[in-house]
Amino acid sequence: LRKSGKKRYCKKKYWIAPIFQERKVHGFFHAVLPKLVLEDLRFNNYIRMSATQFEKLTFLVGTDIFAPCEYSLQAETFQRTAITR
Repeated sequence: LRKSGKKRYCKKKYWIAPIFQERKVHGFFHAVLPKLVLEDLRFNNYIRMSATQFEKLTFLVGTDIFAPCEYSLQAETFQRTAITR
């Protein structure tokens, strides 16, 4: 048991996770989100639902959030769901 009531401090390996540093260069959706889908724990921590739940949500609301527009580049429904999470 610890004699003092203080919590032991462990030095952090890095301040910002390397996966999130790529976001500044390539953007979140194209660089970070595909890697988050592969890492289930990190995906749950960031999006607050599992990857399968996120895909089901995208399927359910996909037709409602899809907005066809000829003048600008369209975001995919998966990307729009990730933004509005």
